[in-house]
Amino acid sequence: MAINEENQEHIRRILASGEFGSPDDVIAQALELLDEHKEELKRELADMRAKVQEGIDQLARGEYTEYTEETLHELFEDVKRRGRGRRGAPETPVQADARLFPLPRRSGGP
Repeated sequence: MAINEENQEHIRRILASGEFGSPDDVIAQALELLDEHKEELKRELADMRAKVQEGIDQLARGEYTEYTEETLHELFEDVKRRGRGRRGAPETPVQADARLFPLPRRSGGP
C-alpha cells in the first residue's frame, strides 16, 4: 500500500509533535476517528429521516397550520418580536422584499 507524499508529510509533522510513536499509531487513530465520524453521520441521518417521517405523518393526519400571506406576515412579525425580546434588540421592523421572498398561494387545509 502506498501513501502519497502529501500524506506522508502530514504524518511526519504529527510524529514530530510527539503525540504518536509511529506512523501506524497515527493511521490507526485516523481510521478510528473516521469510523466514529461515519457512525455519527449514520445516527444523524437516521434521526433526520425519523423527523421527516414524523412531519409526513402529521401532514397525513391534518396536523398542520395553513397560512395566508397576511397570517404568515403576522407569524413572521411575532417571531421577530419574540426574538428581539430575547436578545434585547430594538423593535425596528425589517421589511422583506416580496420580489426576493415571494409567498406561495395556497387554499384549503384542515
